[in-house]
Amino acid sequence: MNLKQNTDIPHNYRVHRKATRSVRIKIRNDLTVDITVPFIFSEKHIFEIISKKKKWIDKHLETFAKRKKVFVLKENELILFGQVYKFLHRPELRNKTIKDKESRTVESGKNLTTDEKARNAFYRKLAAEYITQKAEDTARIHGFSYSRLFIRSQKTKWGTCSSAKNISFNWRLVLCPEYVSEYLIIHELVHTEIMNHSKKYWERVAELFPEYKKAKKWLEENAYAVHKI
Repeated sequence: MNLKQNTDIPHNYRVHRKATRSVRIKIRNDLTVDITVPFIFSEKHIFEIISKKKKWIDKHLETFAKRKKVFVLKENELILFGQVYKFLHRPELRNKTIKDKESRTVESGKNLTTDEKARNAFYRKLAAEYITQKAEDTARIHGFSYSRLFIRSQKTKWGTCSSAKNISFNWRLVLCPEYVSEYLIIHELVHTEIMNHSKKYWERVAELFPEYKKAKKWLEENAYAVHKI
């Protein structure tokens, strides 16, 4: 139920009357504000709630707006490890792709800037190689053990750890700075020992990766952009 057109409620607010006893306010990724109220609430009461919660709503809208930024790339550019790489289309390479970290270039027989299927296949293959090796090395250095490792395409999760000690990671981690993927690998490896997010868990993460808060902040600010690639 939307309020009347002649009110001064912002256009992105949506008010819903339902069989509920409480008021719920939810900020959506598209910056829509959903407000659920009991059937008996009058429009005057609803406006009072909006007025009372305005600062809280505006603060969260600002946070969500920042998260909606996207990476702006030129036609011959790709994002890799949080950096811009120059892409060179070389048809003679056919199915081969060459990545040079020092020069920040990617050469391929397929046009990875226009062929989304080929581009995602390149990223997935790189993720399988990079993340698998990084997880093996990190586990060995810190004395962790896990059963199996999977590279997946989760829409909301960056990684998971099951009770059977199977760990999985989102292939989009290769789009993030390396310190971010290093943090997430530590995050899931610690879960092989502590299956919760208790104080003890975060103390262990901080011990192994002191800059974990910086990595978490990068993910919060850039998750939307990464998933738009």
